[in-house]
Amino acid sequence: MQNASRREIFAWAMYDFANSAFAATVLVVIWPVYFAQTVVPGEGVSILGHSIAGESVWAVTVSASMILIGLVSPVLGAICDVSASNRRFLTAFWFLGGAATAALGWVAPGLWILGC
Repeated sequence: MQNASRREIFAWAMYDFANSAFAATVLVVIWPVYFAQTVVPGEGVSILGHSIAGESVWAVTVSASMILIGLVSPVLGAICDVSASNRRFLTAFWFLGGAATAALGWVAPGLWILGC
């Protein structure tokens, strides 16, 4: 394995810094509160005849996404390793994450499925 250049180390450090800041602000503080208090109606949402509060909808959404990540990540990691395309995958998911975050601006009150 070759040593990483200073430029690569700096790039990964900046990626980690930005990802940590995003996770700490948007995913932990801003979006869950906006989702539960504004996007989901005050009376909650009706799923299979049961009224579910916004906080619970958010918790289920996060849980489902973590299960999906747990199932898909090993497969994507193996594909990256076999094809030696780590940077391509990083770039693709960087664009996907940026686009998804930008799309949060279109989530208005009542559009809780889109917010999920």
